[in-house]
Amino acid sequence: MNMQARPIVKEMFESVGWLVNILVTSVQGMLITGKYFVRPNEIVTVRYPREKLNVPENFRGRLLNDPERCISCELCARACPTKCITVKHEMGADKKRILTEYSLDMTACLFCGLCTEACPETTKNAKGKKCLIFVNDYEYSSDSKEQIKYYFKQTEDGLARKRKDAEERVKKAAEAKKKSEEAKSAAAAIASTKINIAEESK
Repeated sequence: MNMQARPIVKEMFESVGWLVNILVTSVQGMLITGKYFVRPNEIVTVRYPREKLNVPENFRGRLLNDPERCISCELCARACPTKCITVKHEMGADKKRILTEYSLDMTACLFCGLCTEACPETTKNAKGKKCLIFVNDYEYSSDSKEQIKYYFKQTEDGLARKRKDAEERVKKAAEAKKKSEEAKSAAAAIASTKINIAEESK
């Protein structure tokens, strides 16, 4: 065979193999389509929105924060790689933070879960869930970016209650300190009295 004809023959065989592959995969696809065409009860797709997807429990949908249990530690905001979390707070009478506003920009969220991992264990409720969690909500698309930014604000009643709680904690701490000092003074007085009695008995 002529040396110049060999590459042409090779290309012809490659083209034939390519065409055969296309035909085989096309037939396979049509067979699958025909199977579900004649047996519609076996359709595996979900008729959305009439039917909803059954998502797993650990599905990462929309982020949800409970401002009542949030301690404003800002660990979630620091852990977020896109900085889509903003935490605003005020200082209580006991020098502890009180959350005033918690904002989430879901347009920048990567759904990586680093914020929920960073959330302290102390914020867990009776069911063992932290104050910052992912919920199974996946229907929050919008044509406006502002509608996908969520703000979790502390209510005025909640703020007033937390401020009062902080003041009560300060008051209780002051009373406990006063009682401790009084007890120490009483103990010192008793010890001094015992020493005086012992010296007089000599």
